[in-house]
Amino acid sequence: MVLVSASNGFFETEEEHFLTSLKEEVQREFYYVNLNSNESIFLFPEKYTDYHVVVEKMYRFFAHQFDSECYFAVSKEIEDRKNLAEEFKALEGMLEEQFYQPHQHLFFHGEKQEEKKADPAEDSEIMEQITNDIQYKDLPPISVRIFRNWKINTVPISSFQICM
Repeated sequence: MVLVSASNGFFETEEEHFLTSLKEEVQREFYYVNLNSNESIFLFPEKYTDYHVVVEKMYRFFAHQFDSECYFAVSKEIEDRKNLAEEFKALEGMLEEQFYQPHQHLFFHGEKQEEKKADPAEDSEIMEQITNDIQYKDLPPISVRIFRNWKINTVPISSFQICM
């Protein structure tokens, strides 16, 4: 089972156009279930196929033919239909990784996900944003405290006598 996610409502607008072309591209029989405008499931009946290759072809197909950025989660082999719901939940969990690894589009059951290398420039930019955020969020309470203290420590002008 392959769960595909696209953030642009792709499956709502392009469904009729891609099914036949995709079958020709991957040269495999599959069953298609549209879940919503952003997600679909592809079920492949073949057991002995390199699904890494198939899913890579699917990724390139959607990217090149429809300019759609899709994310793919591939389950382990499903022995019993009773396990479909459990596997679907696992695939959804795998697709959540797209938010932490936006450059990775293919997620396979049982494979360790790519570790993101730390980028010092990106880290310093994030730290600068956090620092600015903290400074700007702390300004209103500081100014309110200064204003309150100023009011407490001031004396009305009428209590002064003018001497000349």
